[in-house]
Amino acid sequence: MKPYRPSAFVREALGIAPIAMAVAPYDTHCILCGSGISAGAPCTPRAETNFDAGTFNDVPSAQNRTGSFLCPDCLPLWRKEFLQSYSKMLVTPEGMFKIASNLDAASFLLAPPETPFMAYISNAQQQHLIWRTPVNYSPSASRCDSAPVCSPSAMTC
Repeated sequence: MKPYRPSAFVREALGIAPIAMAVAPYDTHCILCGSGISAGAPCTPRAETNFDAGTFNDVPSAQNRTGSFLCPDCLPLWRKEFLQSYSKMLVTPEGMFKIASNLDAASFLLAPPETPFMAYISNAQQQHLIWRTPVNYSPSASRCDSAPVCSPSAMTC
């Protein structure tokens, strides 16, 4: 089975092409997911994103927050429209499925799909959960995390 990085898993499930605006001048890692980017590989410079515009408030969860590039898997998932439309999802190689109700969430937890899969549930718009959510390869174990705030604002499984 192919090991997936979360951003690549979601991008492939949606059938979205990778996006890059440049090539890396040196070996580095993606700001968001932390995946390796080799010198000469496609990527997008930090300056071409809104990462430093003051509107991105989840910098502490970025895997390489002092980095200079986004990988081609993370950039297409960075858009506001994507973050608002895909805030509660079950992701499998066959596609993405909305977890729209408590019944949907209970069904997923009681009878998870075949592996690999990932699921994330946000209770606020525009939360960047994808690169923080592991791809699950075990049919008998899932990991759930709450966002690091006083009251849980997001859960990833």
